[in-house]
Amino acid sequence: MSFRVILIIIAMFSALTESLAVQRRYLAPMEDSLWEMTVSNGVQCEMEHVIPYFGKAIFSQEAGRKLRLKLVTQQRFKPGIEVEFFSESPIWKTTSTAFSIGNLKIGDGEILIDVPTVAAEYAFLELHDGYQAGFIFR
Repeated sequence: MSFRVILIIIAMFSALTESLAVQRRYLAPMEDSLWEMTVSNGVQCEMEHVIPYFGKAIFSQEAGRKLRLKLVTQQRFKPGIEVEFFSESPIWKTTSTAFSIGNLKIGDGEILIDVPTVAAEYAFLELHDGYQAGFIFR
């Protein structure tokens, strides 16, 4: 085998493994979807959802404040990695579409991502309408 052929094979394998490692997708299937109210009082409301193989998503709102959405995980990711937050139609809907809610960056600390208010509100409405929210690490 010539040196060029070996280089081409190595380049193909590295491109294949790189493309497999570039994207991680996290999404809870509809049948596993379970939002649980964890705090409910006159001042604050909080509900959370377990995301398989990742951690959990937590919606929270204090009286007079805006809606918050945080993604919490035990996994360690490098700060600054770009994450695409998206919504897609469940399979039972006639049209299957996916669209981006926003692009986020991983923070440093216990809370992996603190989703901006507008994206959190949009995600909440999408979930309320039966869509599935998820995120892709690029």
